[in-house]
Amino acid sequence: MLRILFFFIRGGGKLLEITIRLLPLGNQQERMLFDRFIITAKSTRKVTLLIGGLQGMLGALAFWIVGIEGPMLWGLIMVVTAIVPFGFSGFVPGPIIASLMQSVCHMCEQLYQDLDVLE
Repeated sequence: MLRILFFFIRGGGKLLEITIRLLPLGNQQERMLFDRFIITAKSTRKVTLLIGGLQGMLGALAFWIVGIEGPMLWGLIMVVTAIVPFGFSGFVPGPIIASLMQSVCHMCEQLYQDLDVLE
């Protein structure tokens, strides 16, 4: 998808003229069709950036609340993985959650041993 977008941006004018010549529609209808395509592509890009930014901000906030070191870095990584197709920003917190679960298990084990000593 990004590769296709790159070529559309780089050679958009030539590609548009070739496509208009090849389509069997009238020039006015073709222009209207391409204008709507451009509006849709720009809207999609804006919404993707907005949602990616939101996911990153919420992730950074959650990491900060939990006390993870470098929450802004992890939030930025979440933004990038949310914007890239099939980036799966949900995978970013996975190792962090596993680490937190290990810490909690260790604390519970320590507490159990302390209570066992008291008996």
